[in-house]
Amino acid sequence: MSAESSEWGMCAANGCPLFGSLGGHPWYCFCHHGRPNSANDAITHCLRNAEAVVVDLTKAIRADSITGHKSEATAIALRELKQHPKARELAFDRKTDGNARAWLQRLERHLLDATNDFGQQQGLSGIVPTAPVIGPTHALDHYSEVQQ
Repeated sequence: MSAESSEWGMCAANGCPLFGSLGGHPWYCFCHHGRPNSANDAITHCLRNAEAVVVDLTKAIRADSITGHKSEATAIALRELKQHPKARELAFDRKTDGNARAWLQRLERHLLDATNDFGQQQGLSGIVPTAPVIGPTHALDHYSEVQQ
């Protein structure tokens, strides 16, 4: 699916469940924006599988902010959030969050952290670093002994 054929209002990355809100034409979500295209599938896979509950909850909170009341989708997402490995950290806390906007920012920060490593070059473990180069470092110095 290309950026032109993605569902209206959604991220242009193939299959991404988040709203497209950054960029321009095409619009990308905050997880895909500014990332290499080679990472799109890995990011989308993470959002659709490991973080699906958090994605559903963020979308439900945004929809509730428009309608002004708590929807059934929010209630379902809150129930499912209890199954998430970081449920205690992600739950609403009136003392630290204060309001739904700060909670939404914290949930979205969690999604960014969960997808942060995709598309970045990882160091190879088990590779011994090499010593610095000793001797000539380019051809002109190396062949300076040759008579011209």
